[in-house]
Amino acid sequence: MDLSLRPCFGVRGPSACAQSRPISALGDVTIRQTNARSRYDGFTIRSNYRNRRVQLQAFYTLSYSYSDDDNERLASGFDYDNDFNLKPEYGFSRLDARHLLQYNTLVDLPWGFTISSLGRFRSGRPLDALSGTDAILRQNPGPPASGPIVNIGNGDGNSFGDRPFAAPGVPFTRNSFRDRRNFSVDLRLAKKFRIREGMHIDVTADFFNLFNFDNIVYVGGTPSPFNPTQVFGMGVDPATGNVLAPNARFRQLKNPSFCGQNKACYDTANTPGPPFTAQLGIRFNF
Repeated sequence: MDLSLRPCFGVRGPSACAQSRPISALGDVTIRQTNARSRYDGFTIRSNYRNRRVQLQAFYTLSYSYSDDDNERLASGFDYDNDFNLKPEYGFSRLDARHLLQYNTLVDLPWGFTISSLGRFRSGRPLDALSGTDAILRQNPGPPASGPIVNIGNGDGNSFGDRPFAAPGVPFTRNSFRDRRNFSVDLRLAKKFRIREGMHIDVTADFFNLFNFDNIVYVGGTPSPFNPTQVFGMGVDPATGNVLAPNARFRQLKNPSFCGQNKACYDTANTPGPPFTAQLGIRFNF
């Protein structure tokens, strides 16, 4: 271990704790098990209103979803940090959303017009704090003078699930941060023109994301909370054991360094949702 107290496995070299093994060419052995666990608690309220011209349904759900693995037969690698200590893996699942409100409505208006709408309002989902690379270790364990700090990994051969440490020996739990909420309202206005029996024309106007919510999310685009290319990529300096500052761009909507080219200063590493769009349609039925 270094002074960050991150364990070193020595499965692959070079690493600070690499050991001789009977089969030196063997990288790793993968064992797939079905012992993951999950728990979901939810409370749902449903409202339904109907009369001659109006139909309305609304749903609200308050829920808590926990798990220690959100994948089934993951083909790209492993997303746990330490397979000898799976306790930090149990936390909010990727699909956890505290509040969810949905509605759909249809109203028959005079002169053959119909208006319908669909809305969805959801709390932010969890966001995992990943280092984005294999863990950083000191090349030679011991005092800072014993050798430089280089990115040689913790020897487990896995760079997918390594997480930074909140303190020496204390990794962040899985999905310990939150992404942003998501709002969406769609609207359709329709008019039917009857020509004769069995023949009519439908004219529709569809509006998606009617109120132009930005729905910017951090998943898949935001920088890691700790810069993987430097020592503080692991959250704790392996040379001193000190907790170091996170990446200033982590979960930030704006990037001040970008303001010179973009008046809004938005951080382009984030992912925006679909903007407001409109669609007109004509259908001839016969």
